[in-house]
Amino acid sequence: VVRTVCTETEELVDNEVCYYVYNKEKQEAEATTVKVEYETKCEEETQKVCPEQQYGHQGYCKTVKNQVCYNVPVVSPDKTGVTVGYPVPQKKCENKPVKLPKVKCDEVSEEKCFQLPFTSEETETLEKCTTELGHPKCEQTPIKLPRQVCVQKQKAYKAAPAYHAPAPAYHAPAPAYPAPVQFSHAPYTG
Repeated sequence: VVRTVCTETEELVDNEVCYYVYNKEKQEAEATTVKVEYETKCEEETQKVCPEQQYGHQGYCKTVKNQVCYNVPVVSPDKTGVTVGYPVPQKKCENKPVKLPKVKCDEVSEEKCFQLPFTSEETETLEKCTTELGHPKCEQTPIKLPRQVCVQKQKAYKAAPAYHAPAPAYHAPAPAYPAPVQFSHAPYTG
């Protein structure tokens, strides 16, 4: 008998896993900005000045020139040194072994014995008995039959008829084989 037997084992297989980490690096750079300076700008303005009313009379108004000054921003480009930080990717790899199931099958042969019926020819002697009829055997057997007796009637009285049936004195056994039977009759007397 051949049967298949399978066994399961686990096998460690190397598995490289890679990923990225980001490190911060610094670098000196030149940045261009603007520089704001202010310059004074003056302008003349003419204003009409009227004195306050006194004693119910309106005074005379006169024109006065005034100088008004204000700061005006002036923008100019300006370069300066700065430190810049930026992420730098770094690749890292690690070995993460994994377990893989492994199935191995083999064919196994096994010897098994069992009994089978078989036939064989044999001779056996048997005894057979039979019956046969023999020669007939005849015997003379007397048979007695009942007798009838007749009585003459008389006028003087009534007599009952006398009828005698004697039982046979001899019972003949049944013959084993059919045999001739001889009858003997008694003489009739009336």
